[in-house]
Amino acid sequence: MKQIEPGYVKIKIPSTQKSVAMNAILINQIYYKSSKILDDGALEIKIKASSRDVFQSILESNGIDAEFSKNLGNWAYIWRYHHRFGLIFGAFFLLLCVYLSSLFVWRIDIEGNESISNEEIIETLEMSGFSLGSFIPTIDYDELHNKFLLKSDKISWISVNIKGNIATVLVKERMTENEKPSNTYTNVVASNDAQILTIQLYEGKKVVNISDIVKKGDLLVSGVIDSQSQGTRYVHADAEIKAYVNKHIFVKIPLNSTKKQYTGNYHIEKSLKIFSKSINFSPKYRNSYNNYDKIEERRNICILGRIQLPIQITTVKYLEYEETPVSYSYDEAVDMAFVELRNRLDAELSDAELISKSVTTYKKDDGFYIDCELYCIENIASLVEFKVE
Repeated sequence: MKQIEPGYVKIKIPSTQKSVAMNAILINQIYYKSSKILDDGALEIKIKASSRDVFQSILESNGIDAEFSKNLGNWAYIWRYHHRFGLIFGAFFLLLCVYLSSLFVWRIDIEGNESISNEEIIETLEMSGFSLGSFIPTIDYDELHNKFLLKSDKISWISVNIKGNIATVLVKERMTENEKPSNTYTNVVASNDAQILTIQLYEGKKVVNISDIVKKGDLLVSGVIDSQSQGTRYVHADAEIKAYVNKHIFVKIPLNSTKKQYTGNYHIEKSLKIFSKSINFSPKYRNSYNNYDKIEERRNICILGRIQLPIQITTVKYLEYEETPVSYSYDEAVDMAFVELRNRLDAELSDAELISKSVTTYKKDDGFYIDCELYCIENIASLVEFKVE
């Protein structure tokens, strides 16, 4: 009985014979996995390794001079060395170790802490049942977060995120009055010229009223509170103050401008990061481009497409470009101007309520212009720190 060959085989057929080959394959209704045209015009067909003899017989009978690759694919490599038991056992043991190790925490990174040390946070995590070597599938993140917050009076929020074998712990420190800088406080000032509509005071002394007209930078809520019984107190003033605001957007699209165009020149740098250690594959690049874009891509190494290792490949690509002159017609300038206006409106009104809008357009010899006046409601409260010596 013939053994079933694992893996797949690639067949390369010359460009002059690919039509005859495809006709023969279709007539005989033989299954193939995929096909593509190579750069030299030849046809490449991917088939199951077990179908090699059938394809070879049909192609030879039609006088087609085809090249067959050796068996490819993971199972083909395994089958090629299946009699070498020591090698197979070693590979299996290595994969088993890697798989088992991927189920445990190898490293803990702490982010967001300023006054609290990493050691203190890690110690509290250990008291909550999480540490290096923790078995990842059994971790109950909600329970872990709750236990940690109950044990720590310095952290107000925590999130444990695990990617591969690395646990990233994000924390937010609890800011009590004693922990805040003893001599730093805040006032609330106006971020724009406006007329006040509503005032929601959270902390501090209100110094304006509804319907007052204020200028940008005017004091709205003071962090200084005078009291006959307590004397002068300083607080972190805070409020939400909605007001009527006038805004102006100006758009200009010149008829003659420049456009970014890539030259085709580029440089690539690659590095390998294992845990916190980096190894550069490329010599350090000395940039010789006057204008360039930098594109960075990070990719983690996985085994069998599922087991992610704490090994990362970083690729940095530098693309050179030139600024080339470009001219637009008035119609093109009009279209571009209104696209720019729409984008600016989206940005200006992201946190505001529009009441009215007026748009004025006009042409000049050098381009197309848009003046847009907005009347809207938005929160104008802006916090500004001050110090008390």
